[in-house]
Amino acid sequence: LLIVLGWQFTILFFVAILLLNFSRLYTEVEFLNANLEKKISERTLELSKKNNELEKINSDLEFEKESTKKEIELATFVQKSFYRLDIPKLKGWNIKIYNKALMGVSGDLYDIFYKDEVLQGFGIFDVSGHGISSGLVTMLVKNIIFQEFLNGFDKKLEDVMTIINDRIIEEKGQIENYLTGILVRLNKSKLEIVNAGHPNALIYRAKTKEVEIVPRC
Repeated sequence: LLIVLGWQFTILFFVAILLLNFSRLYTEVEFLNANLEKKISERTLELSKKNNELEKINSDLEFEKESTKKEIELATFVQKSFYRLDIPKLKGWNIKIYNKALMGVSGDLYDIFYKDEVLQGFGIFDVSGHGISSGLVTMLVKNIIFQEFLNGFDKKLEDVMTIINDRIIEEKGQIENYLTGILVRLNKSKLEIVNAGHPNALIYRAKTKEVEIVPRC
């Protein structure tokens, strides 16, 4: 009887073990599914919040971009009004100027000084940096250079440049932008050049078709 019924009890025993394991695994799967749904829900909510934050940041950046663009356009308009667009007719001179700002607002500065159609001199300067700050500095220093050049015509040109330098340092205050430049003055047959940290000036000789570098003194 034991031999006949033993294998049946063995099968039932294994079936019972399998049922218990299945029940345990089913419970674990149900727990994991519920937990996974919770995790997915939490993660979805978190991603939704992050997405809303990114959308707000993107919206703020677009607003700042448009504001900056309008500021640059306004600064460009104001700066251009400070530059002489129409070169006057000057006795014995044919002057052409081309200037294009890389970012709308430029740190490059030029000016022509004349009186009664007589060319007295010119200046080329470059303010450090780019953008609105350097562009605003050019408008500040342009007036200083113009005033001191005309007021100092009876002074040495190097002294005029020193006065310009001192005024710029004083009036620009805590602004860190600095500038380099060349100031040229014409007095009858005499030509004076003062180079303040700028690349050397070049002279093109029409007769020899050669370019010479003006040496620093």
